[in-house]
Amino acid sequence: MFRRHHRPEPGPQLTPWGFYARPPAKSHDPLRVVAIGLVLSLVLLVGGCLAAVGGLAQQVGTAFQAAPAPVADVVRMEVQEGEAFVLAGFRAAAGWKVATEAARATTVTGPHVTITGLEVTNTGDSAQMLRYAFIFRGHAEWLAEIDCFCPAVLPGQAVVMQCRPTVPRMPFSYDAVVVADGF
Repeated sequence: MFRRHHRPEPGPQLTPWGFYARPPAKSHDPLRVVAIGLVLSLVLLVGGCLAAVGGLAQQVGTAFQAAPAPVADVVRMEVQEGEAFVLAGFRAAAGWKVATEAARATTVTGPHVTITGLEVTNTGDSAQMLRYAFIFRGHAEWLAEIDCFCPAVLPGQAVVMQCRPTVPRMPFSYDAVVVADGF
């Protein structure tokens, strides 16, 4: 019947029970593939956003923990025009004055003014920047302000500060001048 070396004829192989084994059907529906891609992209996008927000929150938290102690309130002192004073580690020489700006005319509401001749010396032991605010008061209320500033000043160095009004017009009269440390 059978020969020793029997070769089966080519064709489908039968399973032991006599049925053909069918592979599972694969769905290659393009809409399904696009939908799965969109869902995966959305999950990755949301995960990335949450990771970014978490990292940012951690950085903000460590920044608050490492923040230096709050700076003390602004130091203010009342001065007379032209007198010497010491404020914020700088000594201002006597002789400064409130003067009308040459480049601007006097208006109906008052003259344009600035402070001239304000020479300061750094009395500290490190280079510092400086900003003074000269506040003009009348009848216990704020009337005008002049801002004076200078770049970093070395210890022992004297410089003349640059001043400019923060309000374009100055009142004709005022009762007091208050100097405030701007930094």
